[in-house]
Amino acid sequence: MIRRLFRFVLKLALVAGAGAAVSKVLQRRRSEPFPPAPDAPWPPIDLSARPQTVPDPAPAVVDEATLGQDAEGEAVAPEGEVVTVPAEETADGWVEPDDEGECDASHPVKAKMGSGVFHLPGMANYGRTKADRCYRDKAAAEADGLRQAKR
Repeated sequence: MIRRLFRFVLKLALVAGAGAAVSKVLQRRRSEPFPPAPDAPWPPIDLSARPQTVPDPAPAVVDEATLGQDAEGEAVAPEGEVVTVPAEETADGWVEPDDEGECDASHPVKAKMGSGVFHLPGMANYGRTKADRCYRDKAAAEADGLRQAKR
């Protein structure tokens, strides 16, 4: 009987000690003052200081008549010029993207066929989206059964 009483008192002392420790910690937290509030409100945002994004100019599209020829008779662009050959557009109004999944300026809407979502230029995830198809405009992508991304 004395052992049981001793065990009960020991357990009661442990619980009381833990409770006292928790109450001390909570009292210290309450007594810490908040940092002083700033005297002035946040400074106004100067919108004129933000950098303006300017889209890169599209590379010049050169047709077969302006291309030169090499020794084997293959078409070659004039030296120092960037040449993009327009892709074949399908009946649905889309073209294949380049090897990196980027769309050219004539078909800027990027579409992911796995998710059925398309991204317009300027949207949040447009830059990191690797396109499966490139569309002329929003209407062409919607006509192909895709939906616009939320952001």
